[in-house]
Amino acid sequence: MVSFNLDGQSPKEDIEREYVPEDSYPAVIHDISDIKTFAVWNKPNETEEKMVITFAVSVDGKQVNLPMFAKPVVTKGSGTYSNSKMFDLLEVCGLMEEAKKIRDEIEVMDSAELKNKTFVDFLSKNLLQKTCKVITKTIKKGTSEQYSVVDKLLRFGA
Repeated sequence: MVSFNLDGQSPKEDIEREYVPEDSYPAVIHDISDIKTFAVWNKPNETEEKMVITFAVSVDGKQVNLPMFAKPVVTKGSGTYSNSKMFDLLEVCGLMEEAKKIRDEIEVMDSAELKNKTFVDFLSKNLLQKTCKVITKTIKKGTSEQYSVVDKLLRFGA
């Protein structure tokens, strides 16, 4: 993906920020973004590609939209390495076999843009408006800037 940064500023995230106590909550997968470039939080001059999966989380009867940031990488862990967040998401949702099929299609594509679009379309088709249970995590805990994100999908379905 082409990216220009001519003024030396870190890319800004255009994401809603809400805070909820860390816990597990029922949710609905509300939106899956295109793959975007974000600043690496502890390396201001570096960027990385991520997807934002937005969950409509039910907290005390109120709906709150919380993001899950995931690299568009599907990797099974081995040894001391953990699974990628996307691998765990596909596994919990029972989409690993379908993901293997789409992988075969994506690997022969020439355009990175087409690969990204195909993967996002696959996720959108299979995940949008599905119910699940999620675990939240607090970012910048204990500061005036604290906000919540979805850390992981606990289970798929009601």
